[in-house]
Amino acid sequence: MGIISSIFNALPVRRHKIVLYSFTETYADNPKYIAEELQRRNLPVQLIWISEHKPVRTPRGIRAICGKYLSRLQLATAHIIIANHRLSNYWDKGYRKKPGQIYIQTWHGSYGIKKMEGDVHTPSETYIRKAKVDSRHIDYLLSNSHWLSSTYRSSFFYSGPILETGSPRNDLLLHPGDTPARVRRELGLPADCKICLYAPTFRDGAENRIPPLPEFPRLRAALSARFGGEWVILVRLHPGRRKHPEPLILKDEQVYDATAWPDTAELLAAADSMISDYSSCIFDYLLTGRPAFIYAPDAADYSTQRGLYYPLTDTPFPIANQFLSLLFNVEKFDETAYQSQITAFLQDKRICDRGNAAAQVVEIVEKLFQS
Repeated sequence: MGIISSIFNALPVRRHKIVLYSFTETYADNPKYIAEELQRRNLPVQLIWISEHKPVRTPRGIRAICGKYLSRLQLATAHIIIANHRLSNYWDKGYRKKPGQIYIQTWHGSYGIKKMEGDVHTPSETYIRKAKVDSRHIDYLLSNSHWLSSTYRSSFFYSGPILETGSPRNDLLLHPGDTPARVRRELGLPADCKICLYAPTFRDGAENRIPPLPEFPRLRAALSARFGGEWVILVRLHPGRRKHPEPLILKDEQVYDATAWPDTAELLAAADSMISDYSSCIFDYLLTGRPAFIYAPDAADYSTQRGLYYPLTDTPFPIANQFLSLLFNVEKFDETAYQSQITAFLQDKRICDRGNAAAQVVEIVEKLFQS
C-alpha cells in the first residue's frame, strides 16, 4: 500500500456524494442518464464526474474532476460510486472500500453477442485477477435482461445482487424527445436527411484496427432505393480505437466521422438505420424497431479470437459477410419478417428495458441514502 492510498483510506466518506465514471472519458452511457435522473428529482446530492486523462464537459450541477489522484480522492470519499467499467486499477493500488460506501456497476454493454470477461477465449491471468478484485467490491450490478443476468453469473466472477432495471442509456431510445433533431443540427446535417449509423466494434490486441469499411456511395444509393429519402452515413468507431489511432479516410462527402461524438446512445436515437458487426449497440438499437444490418467480413476470425455467445444467424438482423451481400440485404429488406423476429428475440432474452431504467436505479439510490 502506498503513502497516498494510506492517506486517502483514512479520509471519511461524505454522505450523499455520488461519484460517476465512464471509461470513454466522456459524459455518456449509463452513468450519464442516472445522473440526469438524480438532477430531475432535485435530490440533495453532490454529483462528481471523474476522468483520469482528459477533461469532461458536464452540465451545470455535475462537477467534473480530471486527474488520476484527484479522481481517486473523489472515489475514496464517495458515498455511492457509479461506473460503467471496472475500477480494478483503483482497488489494486491499495485503496479500500469503506463502511457505508456503495459501488454500483452499470457495465457498458448489454445483451450482445460477443463474449466478455471470463468467457473470452484467452483472457490474461492479470486481467482475471483484477476483475475478481473489482467484482468483490461491487454491491449492485445492473442488467437489462434475464439473459444478461445469467451471462454475468458465468463471466463476471460475481455472485452478488443483480438489478434487472434495464439499461439507463436505453431510456433515450424509447423516449428520444428532441435528440434526433439536435444531433442533426449539431453535426450540421440537413434537418430532413436520413441517417445510417455504421458502428463496428473493436478488435482485440494488435488486431484493434479499423475494420473493412463499406463502399459508402453504393450503400447510400441502396438505402435511398429501398427506404426513400436522402441518406448520410455516420461512422462511429469504438472508443478503444483512440488508443490505436489511424487516419479514417472518408472519400464520400455525405459520410461523417462521428467517433468523437460523446454519447453513442444519442447517435442511436437519431439514426434511421444502422450497420454493425458484433457490437452490443446494435442490440440496444433493436428497441427502436428500425432497420439494422450485420456486416461482418471477418466473422470466422472474430469468432475464433474473441468468441460469440450464439451464432449471428440467431439474431433478427440480415447478415452479410461480403459487401455485395450487404447491398442485397438492404435492397430486399423485409419489414414484416424483421419486426416478427425482433419480437421473438426480445422475448427470448427476456428484455426488461421499458424506458424507466434510470428512474428505477435512482429509487434504489434514494433507499440507500435512507438506510
